[in-house]
Amino acid sequence: EEDGKWYFWNEVWSDKHGPYKSKFEATHECSKYFWSLLDATYPKRREAYYTIVAIKNNKVVDQQHSIAKSEFKAAIKLFRKNNPGAKISIEDKDGKIIHTYHPVNTTRRNG
Repeated sequence: EEDGKWYFWNEVWSDKHGPYKSKFEATHECSKYFWSLLDATYPKRREAYYTIVAIKNNKVVDQQHSIAKSEFKAAIKLFRKNNPGAKISIEDKDGKIIHTYHPVNTTRRNG
């Protein structure tokens, strides 16, 4: 962070990318940059990877990159445990939300 703006540098620290308005935006763009490099290097990867994001009160409270489809169930369970009341979204490498899990309502009504 510099002067309230966010940046990231490439893999050899030679090129600066940004500025971005928030840490989330910079992280998102960095992730897209990373995946573009990976796609260029390994165009025929067999398994796609995703990002899981926990959002509470319209703020990102947790996120994890490089999650394989085979890891979704365990990752969602862990995110729900670590971030109670948060909406959990799964994003593809382009940042498109492919599925959203809404918070589980644990309150019960009497009557």
